[in-house]
Parts: sequence; C-alpha cells; structure tokens
Amino acid sequence: MRFSSFIQKSMVSWLIITALLGSCHYHEQGRTTMFAPVSPNVGFPIRQGPLLESEIQTASRAWAYFDRTIFPETGIPQGAVGSDTVTMWDIGSYLAALISAKRIGVLDEITFDRRMTSVIYWLNTMELNDYGLPNKFYNARTGELIQNNGQPGQAGFSAIDIGRLLIWLRIVRNEFISHSTAIDRIVLRFNFRHVLDSDGLLHGATAASDGRVTLFRQGRLGLQQYAAMGFKLWGFNVDKSLKMNHESAITILGHWLPFDNRPTGDPAQIGAVTTGMGMLTGLEFGFVVPHAEKQGTSSAPMRKLADAIYLVQEARFSQQGRLTARDPHVMDHSPYYLIDSLYALGIPFASLDSRGNTVPDAATISTKAAYAMWALYDSPYTDALITALTPMYDEYGGWFAGIYEKDGSTNRAITLDCNAIILEALAFKATGVLYSQSDTHGYWEKLLENNNFEQQGLPPSRYQKEYQPLLENEKTRPTP
Repeated sequence: MRFSSFIQKSMVSWLIITALLGSCHYHEQGRTTMFAPVSPNVGFPIRQGPLLESEIQTASRAWAYFDRTIFPETGIPQGAVGSDTVTMWDIGSYLAALISAKRIGVLDEITFDRRMTSVIYWLNTMELNDYGLPNKFYNARTGELIQNNGQPGQAGFSAIDIGRLLIWLRIVRNEFISHSTAIDRIVLRFNFRHVLDSDGLLHGATAASDGRVTLFRQGRLGLQQYAAMGFKLWGFNVDKSLKMNHESAITILGHWLPFDNRPTGDPAQIGAVTTGMGMLTGLEFGFVVPHAEKQGTSSAPMRKLADAIYLVQEARFSQQGRLTARDPHVMDHSPYYLIDSLYALGIPFASLDSRGNTVPDAATISTKAAYAMWALYDSPYTDALITALTPMYDEYGGWFAGIYEKDGSTNRAITLDCNAIILEALAFKATGVLYSQSDTHGYWEKLLENNNFEQQGLPPSRYQKEYQPLLENEKTRPTP
C-alpha cells in the first residue's frame, strides 16, 4: 500500500469518527492512581451475524497460511513463514484456527478431522522437559525440544503459553466428543507441581545459555488472568491469579488506562498494555470467567480492561489522526520481534524489543489486534482499521503482520498467531463466543475420581489442598 493512499483512507475515516466522538484532553503521563472504573461497555455492539462474502474470503486467506506451512511429519505448522520454531501458545492458536475455520465453513469435515487427529497425536507423544511439562520451544518440522537459539535442548516452560493451550484443548474436548479421551490423555501427561502452586499462582521457568534454569512467578495484568482461565477449566483453583491486585492507571488522551504496577523482575517481564491481553478473553469467553460463582462480578474487570484498551486507541485516531492497533508482533527486519504497546515502562505508545529497549519508528498497525477489536466493537473506528488493512495479505497464503505507522509500508512478516486470531474474530462474528460449556464427564473425570497422581499434582482438588504445603514465605514477599 502506498503511503498517500494509506493517509487518504485514514483521514476520510478520521472525519467520520471525529464527528461521533468529540474531543478529549491529552495527558502524556497523568498521575498514577488506582484503576478508575470504566463503563461496562463503550456504547458499540459486538459484531454478529452471517459473514459477508468479503469476510469469508478473508477467512480463506487466513486459513491458507496453515495449508502453506504444515509439516506432514508432525502435523504442526510453522510458527511464522520461514521459521520452524513453535511454542505452546502457537499450538493453542493452531487449535483455535482449526475450530474457527470449521465453524466459518472454509475447512471441510474430513480435513478438519485429519488435521485435528495429527496435532492431538503429536501432543500425546511429544517429548516433555525435565519438569514434566511442554518445553518453551519446539521444532515444528522434527518435533524436538529446542532452546532459544534454535539448537536442540531444553528452554524451560511458560505458564502463559500452557494456559492458552489448555483453553483450546478444553474447547476441542467440549465440542468434539470423538477427540475427548485423547485430549484428556494429553493433559494427564503434564506435571502441574512447578507451573501452579497451591495458592493458584502461575510459575514459569527460563534457561540461561549455560543451561541454568530459573523458576519464577509468571504473569502480568491481562495475560495472567487469561492464562489462568486455562487452568481453571481443568479444575485448578486459580482465583488469586484471576484477581487484578497489582494495577494502577494512567490517563492517556483523556481516558483511564490500567497497567501492571509490578517491577519487571528477574527474568524481566515487561508489563506492557497491549490489545490482545484484553480482547482474547472477550472473543473466547465473552468476558465471563468460566465456572465463576458470580459470573457478572467476575467478568467485569476484563470487560473494563478491554474497553479501556479500545478507547485509548480510538482516541489517538480521533485526536491525532493516527490509526492504532498495538500488539506484540514479529517484524520483517531487525529486531524481528517487537512489543508494541499502549503503555510500557512509563512510556505511552512505547515500542520495545524483547529486552525493553525502545525501537523508534517500528510501531505497526497490527492486523490481528485490528481484527480482534473489529469483532468486539462494531464501530466506525474498527471499520477504518479493517479498510486500511484490506490489501495486507500474501498471494501464497496468510495475512501480513500489519502496516508500519511511520510510512504506511507493509510489515511483511506472516505468523501463525496472527492468522489464527483473524479466524477467531471472524468465527466470533459468525457463531458467537468461542467457548461453550459442557458438563459431560469423560476419561479425565473418571480416572481422577478414584486415583491420585501426587507426583503430577493431580487431581487438582487434592493437589492444592494436600499435596503441596502453602507457600507462606512467598505470600509475604513482594510479587516479582
């Protein structure tokens, strides 16, 4: 897309939205306070109803990524075009893509079952790390564990990534009974004693170049709560991880934006405010915490977080004429991975590399972030985002990561996660919230009803009450 065309489209949409939204005052770094409540919704409905022909075509182009990058040897697609590295987050996204494409109608029943059977088989046979958990990285072509540098070896584990995997394993299990027992067997392989403590707090592990592994408490505002839902779906008590006990707020462009006020810690966890951390819970759960005793109360914080994220980005466009859809993404040039944020490390609209260094002029209007907001907010602003991104696909399959804010040029990286979330957004419009509840008991419940697997922290009800003592010292120590 040429820069002049990009600006022309942006300004036309800006005039429409400005009339609707009015003006606000900009506070670059307003006084940090506790998160002020946002209204239950921002006044725009969700998108729902049959997909238009153009939207079905969008879904077909997104699914083409998975035809283009699949490895028959493992049944796993590449994490990005040109990269064989995948994470458990990516595998969860692949399951999401399979189900979403089937619901939309761009994936037939036979291909769906073949693909689903292959990935489930791989998950049942993949090598686990020394903690009895999925490794942080795998080679999609060979299926072997790899380190951060792509060489064979272990790299620790991510509770956030495992949480997304658990969400989509449960969605598959609830909807497709023919795969339910095999899904249960996957989760029964995992050892939960290091990833989740008896207080329901999430933990991760990272490996240094010398092989030394560091265990740490993992999770920051938004993604912590999202990942915790995956563990909750399988019976673990994660109420403390679901609570938002560490947020403050800043005013940006006249809107309150919550952020995680904990230090980055060691290893560093940059508590960046990004689009996906608020929107995924909406697409997949309708902002309702599954199995919560008080559904309305439990869903309110995540709804408010998503609304705040939307309003700040909409305001940036209405006041400054800058289309904005910020999310972490892969780049087509150095540093190759960027944390594009609304707020991070004290800086509004910061773009950071994985070490927290500012990367000037690298911000991208993220395709996946735009589609997530488009599904949840039927507004002129999200229409403008999709209009700007309409040409951003590759003829060989898959949507590009987005458009660089600086000049409107294309970020030509093509990733699994981006195309999966596009499919999620379209499936949300066509069929509604992606998670559906099922109370059917299967192999998981029947096996754990009369059997204990203490070494693995199963069953969940006994593990968190009996097997592992409460971590009193951790409770009194500041959360890293």
